[in-house]
Amino acid sequence: MDDNKYYKANNAHSLPSWCFFMALFMCIVCGLISDFLFNSHFPKALENEVQNPNDFLGVRGFKLLEGLTQWVRVTGTYENEVLAYTFLMEEVKLIQKNANPSQFIETDSQIVSGSYEINFWGYDLANVYRNVQNIVVKLHGKSNSTSSLMFNCHFDSVPGSPGASDDAANCIVMIEVLRVLSKSSQRLKYSIIFLFNGAEETPLQASHGFITQHKWAKDIKTFINLESCGSGGKEMLFQAGPRNPWLIKMYSNVPHPSAQVAAEEIFQSGVIPSDTDFRIFRDFAKIPGLDFAHNRNGYRYHTKFDSIEFLTPEFLQRTGDNALTLARVIADSDDLELVEHQTRGDTIYFDVLGLIFIFYPAGFGALMNISLSGAAVIVPFFAWFRITQKSHLKYLLGSTIIGCFILTISMGFAYITCFYLIAPFLDITGHSMSWYATPSLAIIIYGSASLGVMLATYAILHSFVTLWYMTPVSVGLTVQAYINGVNIFWGLLIWLSIHFGYRFGYGIAVGLFVTLITNTITIMGKYLNSNKAWVIIHFFGQIFVMIWTTFIVNMVIGAFISILGRIGGDKNPDQLIGCLICAGTIVIVSYLLPLIVLFKKPAKYYMFLFFLCFITILLTCFTKIGFPYINEQNFEPRVQRHYVSHTLRTFYDPNGNIRYSDSGYYFRVIDRNTHRTLKGIIQQELIDQLDYRFCRNETYCGIPAINVRQINAGGFWLPGSTPILTHKVQLQKNSIKIISSTEKIYNFTLTENICSVMIIKPNIRAGVNLIDWDLTNVNHHKPLSHATEEQKETGFPVLIQHGLKDRQPFKFSIKLTSKAPFNGTWVDILLITHHWEYQKHFTADFKNLLAKFPEWAFIVPEVANVDGYKF
Repeated sequence: MDDNKYYKANNAHSLPSWCFFMALFMCIVCGLISDFLFNSHFPKALENEVQNPNDFLGVRGFKLLEGLTQWVRVTGTYENEVLAYTFLMEEVKLIQKNANPSQFIETDSQIVSGSYEINFWGYDLANVYRNVQNIVVKLHGKSNSTSSLMFNCHFDSVPGSPGASDDAANCIVMIEVLRVLSKSSQRLKYSIIFLFNGAEETPLQASHGFITQHKWAKDIKTFINLESCGSGGKEMLFQAGPRNPWLIKMYSNVPHPSAQVAAEEIFQSGVIPSDTDFRIFRDFAKIPGLDFAHNRNGYRYHTKFDSIEFLTPEFLQRTGDNALTLARVIADSDDLELVEHQTRGDTIYFDVLGLIFIFYPAGFGALMNISLSGAAVIVPFFAWFRITQKSHLKYLLGSTIIGCFILTISMGFAYITCFYLIAPFLDITGHSMSWYATPSLAIIIYGSASLGVMLATYAILHSFVTLWYMTPVSVGLTVQAYINGVNIFWGLLIWLSIHFGYRFGYGIAVGLFVTLITNTITIMGKYLNSNKAWVIIHFFGQIFVMIWTTFIVNMVIGAFISILGRIGGDKNPDQLIGCLICAGTIVIVSYLLPLIVLFKKPAKYYMFLFFLCFITILLTCFTKIGFPYINEQNFEPRVQRHYVSHTLRTFYDPNGNIRYSDSGYYFRVIDRNTHRTLKGIIQQELIDQLDYRFCRNETYCGIPAINVRQINAGGFWLPGSTPILTHKVQLQKNSIKIISSTEKIYNFTLTENICSVMIIKPNIRAGVNLIDWDLTNVNHHKPLSHATEEQKETGFPVLIQHGLKDRQPFKFSIKLTSKAPFNGTWVDILLITHHWEYQKHFTADFKNLLAKFPEWAFIVPEVANVDGYKF
């Protein structure tokens, strides 16, 4: 074949229309397959102990879970401090009684107080806890070494939620693991400590008390933290180490793996508004560990729907099998004794569709990914060099660079369409979060828009390129060069991720690897210049890529959609989900985008996608399909969260006289539609907290907020009747120690044992600064040493949480300095008291207000008391 015939062969746009719709259909099928794989693989729940003496019994554990979840267990309440504590302690005693004589089990009940500084979502907080409880059980090993593995769970829950998945289920898993191990005639080599902590939601207090003050804490070499950020599903390994690859090796033994290092990087970036006890053990004790969380159905997380009715014995069986395996392999391994001498380094780890678990050193991964990306780009050039005899290689090189450029431009246009056009339109027209109850709406709206924009960009820019860049090669080879441009794009992204220390490149490398394989098959089969043959090979390979990438995208979007229902009202969630789906679309179909050039009249295909997006938006705006919330239909609640505080406020002058007092209701803004819902049920005018005159004169706007983040998220005040307060925390000034005319120490006492927040705001404008404080007799720390200038202006928040009631009042002191002698107000202190689980004291007015909320709203009501003092 002469050159002219060779390069012009099959130059027609030969792909029929059905190929486009088949590709679209296969993309949907791959997404469904990956979603099934992500949410399947649950083992049969075992029941018979005689037949399975050494196995975890999910059915028995499920019966125990029914008992523990009969109460809402808020730290400091009778249900948590007495009922739940007694329930777990009795099970532990029963296990001790029935243990094999060769086993030695020791128990300890810890009541602990302390404080520490922690940063949540960019804001520092002094976290003070008093008399919180831990149940600590030690299953002794046969070795003389004190080295121990620790399991941790928490048995408290948030107000209004029975906390079945978060975290009662994991406490039951630990109970059952302890039971199975205790009945074995053979002791494990090293000891295992089971920590059932009673104050995690407070946040992260009981674990801090244990790891900093308990007698067994120094023996712990590694730990396993069992958590939940959803309700049911698989427990995913989402934090490991840090930099302890031997732990990942231990995890590779579990029968049901679920782990993604990409999830670790997302979580540690801070974009997810949550944290776990893993952070306490890692940061305060420098202990490496593994952090697991059930992450399915985040809609039910921290609501009344996190109940046992939504869980199954198979869910417990899966977690129990894995936990029991980890207990055995770690506690029987000498690696536990030699933790300090283990090789340090980052590890890349992930499961493949929930079927197998893969891990390798990050350094090896970097070398492999760089080599792979280089090979994926270079191999086609060798083939082109051979078949063109170098004569037209420069045209293919140019087309490769153009392909990378077109992909980049198309991504930018897709992002602009989602972030600046569609999302603001839905928000302005009052249809924000229309996809919340039906996530497929978001996928159709933003996915079809993103795909349509990218296909249009490819088709239009290709038309301009063919006019400007006259190439003698066939359209088939040109498209293959465009696809190689996609290789360059992802290769560059992998190199950048390696340079900045990220490990998510393994997810991208799959596309490069599969494309390298299909290109090799195409070259070896001499199909390079045959439109149909190489397209079939390429598309077949992309089916595997789509299954893999939709698996990752489903995981990310599934987690974030529910989170967007609790990020506050100051952000447009449509912009966030639009960007996520846009990015996911790019990852899934990037290697298929150049094929649009092979279709006749490509405009009709991307116009079809635009039409699909447009029709879906119309349905969203003008039918009930776009309503964001549902109650319990089909056992799939998608509720709107509301935190409502019936509040009494009293503000005092420096002489202790009341200068202002009122009462009313404070509504926190939890999602973008909160204000719209409130306006629909409340006839009176709501006062925006940021526009309220109190924001100019009072600390934290005089509202019952915990931190500045809540203020920035938004809220509304409604004047109303006075709440019933059977107990009221009061701040008493005991004495002032004048060190000099510019330095004073104030001593205070807080009465009553109720969850409180203090905001200490020195008079910065007068040159007064808070330089020290004494909040407890242990864990002394400077006042928020990392506080931002914004925090210094708004005040230093101190959270004070009580577990068991304490007859001793809470005493503390603060040390202030001024730049010059000063006779005015040195410090303002705002004291906020939260009465959770206080329903029996609600007034009739408050009950009537709560009754007005729709059935698809989940309300966390409380009575709050706000007192403002000047000293």
